[in-house]
Parts: sequence; structure tokens; C-alpha cells
Amino acid sequence: EMDFVHSVLSTGPNKIYKDFLLNGEIRDQDLDKLISDAPARNSQDEGFVKPIIMGYQNNSVELISDIEELLSFCKKNNINTKVLINPVYRSTFLVNNCDLFFDFLNRLVTVTDFYDFSNHNKITTNSYYFYEPVHYRPIVGNAMVDLIYYNKRIDSIPDFGEFITKENINVHLEKLRKEVVMEIQKKP
Repeated sequence: EMDFVHSVLSTGPNKIYKDFLLNGEIRDQDLDKLISDAPARNSQDEGFVKPIIMGYQNNSVELISDIEELLSFCKKNNINTKVLINPVYRSTFLVNNCDLFFDFLNRLVTVTDFYDFSNHNKITTNSYYFYEPVHYRPIVGNAMVDLIYYNKRIDSIPDFGEFITKENINVHLEKLRKEVVMEIQKKP
């Protein structure tokens, strides 16, 4: 295992992977600069204009079983876990089967509480925060860590992320459904 790490660290062109091994963060500084310098150009990228379809098969039962198994292993080995739903760019979220996603969330909460960052907000609707529709930039990951570990929110985006439990899942799902309906009605 360490041979692999040393091989990555000793090669020149793998700076992104070196950063990941050294500090756990993948950051493409060149792409970050391009996005920061010209955010409008990023929004015209094909991935934002033509959303990614992630599939329509329902494999929630298998996924939940795998998650249960992983969480059980972690508990047996005293490994603390946090479960979260990543944000994706909103147009990609909307072209996929939202009902399957909501079903997955409803099943997930029977196994564990989790943080959901998928709701409609200033991050999920702004391409500036994404490299492409399903990979967010480090600024977003840092905001997620701040909420999960420090209960700190971005002042200008108070609705980014919500802690979901069996007690609030129905209200959360209803809110997500309303967001989807409102966004679909806005489309020409």
C-alpha cells in the first residue's frame, strides 16, 4: 500500500492525486481559476447545458443492504460514520427520476440518520460551485464539513444541507417534492 502512495507522490504530473493523498482534498487549481475568472463560461459548459442522466433502475433495496453492511462493519470496528447525500447541479437532479431518489431517501432513513445536501438552493442552482454537474468544488465540500462537524452554516445560504431523521423525513420529502414541482412549472 505504501509503495503505491510513494509512487504517486514521486511522480510529477499527478499533483491533484498528491494533494488528495496528503490532505484528503482534490482540487484542480487550474480549473478553479478558470471558473473563478469566468463563471459565465462555466455555466455554458455542455454538462450544465445538457444535464447528465444517471439512470432509472431501482436498486434501492441493494444499496440500502450494502449501506447497512458497511455501517455494521464500521460499528463493530469502532469507526465513526457520517452519511450524506451529495449536492448535484439542479438541472441534472431534475432530469433524473426524482421518485426513485425520494424512495431511496425514505429507505435510507430506516437504516441511519443522514445529511441531505440535494435540495434547491444557491449552491445547487449555480454552476460556479461545480466542476461539472455531479462534482462540486472544494468550497462546497468545506461548507458541508462545516455543517456536519461544526453546525456552522453559510450565512447567505441557510438552506444548504439538512440533517434527516425518521422524525423529519416526511416533511423533508414533501419539501423536496414541492421544489421539484415548482421548478418544473417554471420551465417554458
